[in-house]
This record gives sequence, C-alpha cells and structure tokens, in this order.
Amino acid sequence: MPSCANVSTLGELRFCRDACESSEYARVGVEGNVSGIFCYPCNDQCNPDLGCSGPNATECGGCAEVFNVLNGTCITECPIGTYEDELRRCVPC
Repeated sequence: MPSCANVSTLGELRFCRDACESSEYARVGVEGNVSGIFCYPCNDQCNPDLGCSGPNATECGGCAEVFNVLNGTCITECPIGTYEDELRRCVPC
C-alpha cells in the first residue's frame, strides 16, 4: 500500500504536503489504497482561521459565530434563554 510521509489531502487528488490548512484537522488513516496522515475539513461552525482538533463543533479552536457556554459548542445564534455577550458567547439570561 502506498504511503505519504507527510500530510495528504482527501479528494480526487492525493498529494503530500507539510501540514494541514488552518481550516482542517489531521487524522492517521487509510483512504483508498493510500495510508498516511489525512486532512479533513473542520466543522462549518468553526472559525476557519482558528482551526479545530476534530470534526465536531465542540472541537473548534474558535467559533465562526457564537459559542454556547451551556453545552460547549459553536453555533450560529444563541438559543432562547441566553444572550450573546461582548465575547460572543451565549450565556444564560
């Protein structure tokens, strides 16, 4: 099985590179017949400039919109019973 010494990307084109983009996270795995470290896109709720450690909205380095302190996730707007504070966090009323 071919392998990539550095980071590889998913999709039609597979190539090696030094690191994932800031809007991606790396995971060791096998895609097709290639094994190595692959880059996967962060959750849409994550701020693309701050990155993530995995695919979930709880694994963002920072939120694109607001952070819900009640459950630790990035979301698009604060739920009922909360408001957005000056740090862009949803906090209870």
